[in-house]
Amino acid sequence: MKRAFGYRSEQRKRSENQDSYGVFPFDGYTLAIVCDGMGGHVGGAQASTLAVRTVHEAMKEVRGDHGNALRAALERANQAIYEAARKNHRLMGMGTTAVAAVITDDGTAHVAHVGDSRAYLINEGQAVQVTRDHTMVNLFVDAELLSPEDAATHPEAHVLSRSLGVERQVEVELAEPIELADNDVILLCSDGVHGVVTDWELGSIDWSNPEPGINHVLDIVEAREGDDNATAVAVIVGDADSMPASPLPEQKAIEDSLSATNFLGGGTIIPEEEDDYEPLSDPASYGTEPSAPGRDQAPPTTQDISPRNRGEDGSAKGATPKPISRKRSSQEDEGGSRILKPALALAAVGVLALGGLGAAFFVTRPSGDVDDPIGGGDLTQLAIDGTQPAPQAQPDPVPGPDPTPQPVTLSHTHGRR
Repeated sequence: MKRAFGYRSEQRKRSENQDSYGVFPFDGYTLAIVCDGMGGHVGGAQASTLAVRTVHEAMKEVRGDHGNALRAALERANQAIYEAARKNHRLMGMGTTAVAAVITDDGTAHVAHVGDSRAYLINEGQAVQVTRDHTMVNLFVDAELLSPEDAATHPEAHVLSRSLGVERQVEVELAEPIELADNDVILLCSDGVHGVVTDWELGSIDWSNPEPGINHVLDIVEAREGDDNATAVAVIVGDADSMPASPLPEQKAIEDSLSATNFLGGGTIIPEEEDDYEPLSDPASYGTEPSAPGRDQAPPTTQDISPRNRGEDGSAKGATPKPISRKRSSQEDEGGSRILKPALALAAVGVLALGGLGAAFFVTRPSGDVDDPIGGGDLTQLAIDGTQPAPQAQPDPVPGPDPTPQPVTLSHTHGRR
């Protein structure tokens, strides 16, 4: 089955493009991947490029069981990023999202992802979201603490619940295999795209050729002045004009991101080893040996959205309503975290809070409880701005007995006895 692909990435209003991507045709299948480094984190660009390179290396020799091999490749990328951060404390906390697809010669698509970069299946004017964003608000939706409508516009909708590289182990979500038909499109994109372009618009684009289709998507982002890096990759089933395979992204030097933010100094830190994890399997072993025992072949909640299971409107049968496309908050600071706040920032906030409480304690203590060590009066009389208030008038003394000695008159009786 013939395949054609297109790709494009733009650095919007960020100081650095932390997105990485790749489309790599191998013998019997095509690998496509999009990674979005966690915005504002030192090492976000390094994490995303390392993820693409690791998945590419792990998948290039796979000969079967492509879905589980893809999941294992993302797990291996997670470990590679985590280990790189362990060896340099300046990269601590670096991470990336990842969405990857393998499209085989027999017309089957395998999709795996971590984070909020998305995969769509587009056919006949309909765009069906294949992945589900791994965000905190979606956890609240699952727990019925938040409605999908409220989650779509929640100010923290971009905060991730999982990503590659932050923890030693990560749960990679693998969708059920998708049987593709002619003219089907697998679109992978970062949140800089799906946060600006709606699902309806993605479906309405002319995808007869991938490169013009990708350009149309990124032109919409530019017209709406999207502020986040925007990356999209499309693979089309059928005979169409294709762009050449993308080059493997070059691993960026650490100094590229540290030049403006290196306030911690040099050196490395290697935490103690943890023993509560399992060794990763080799993705290339899939198709030649049985899968690891006990591992599910696909999450039970994933929808089957192959053509045979689509409704008349092109949507997946039995699928729950999808939340409205999320727009990344324009209030997000360039240096803001998309996942848990760094420990250093938390410590600083704690110190400031304790200092504030201490200041409030001394300012609000009742008068007379503290001796004046500098001879300037009661500490409660000191102004907040550091100036000395005007002395208060002393009250008039209470009248009392006259301390001046008074003459004493003695009465004597003179006479004879």
